[in-house]
Amino acid sequence: MKKSLVARGKGHQSWITHVSFDPYLVDANGHTVPNLYRFGSVAEDGLLMLWDYHAEPLDAEAEVYIDVLT
Repeated sequence: MKKSLVARGKGHQSWITHVSFDPYLVDANGHTVPNLYRFGSVAEDGLLMLWDYHAEPLDAEAEVYIDVLT
C-alpha cells in the first residue's frame, strides 16, 4: 500500500491523541454518502473536533469543514 497525504486540516493547537471515524454516515434518506468521511479528533489542547472530508482530488485550496466542541 502506498502512503500519501490526502488532506491537511487546521484546527488543533497541540498534538492529536485520538481519531475515530463515523461508520454510519448517511444522508437524510438513509443512503450512504459516497466519497464523504466524517471523523472526530481529540488533542492535548482539550478540544474535540468533528470533521467532514469530501474525498475528491486535492488542490491547494482543499477545504475541511470542522465543528469544535469545548
